[in-house]
Amino acid sequence: MELIRALQDGGAIWAINTGRSVDLLEAGLEDFSFPLRPDFILTSERDVFRPAETGWEPYGGGMSDAHRHTPNFSVPLLPSSRK
Repeated sequence: MELIRALQDGGAIWAINTGRSVDLLEAGLEDFSFPLRPDFILTSERDVFRPAETGWEPYGGGMSDAHRHTPNFSVPLLPSSRK
């Protein structure tokens, strides 16, 4: 967890990709007192959400937008992960 926190503090974007719904993911994070909050979550059918003041808010318009936005999460990270 400390590594993820340090990476986020350094500007890295962290996303959780799950087949679960927002409610189930949030419940799991709460049940296990998960100490970090991801910058984005990708849920069933590749819907993308980001943290809001309370809970999560949709980011993009569903599957088609998720396909367009998802590479933006990972492509810039690929060169640095290959060093």
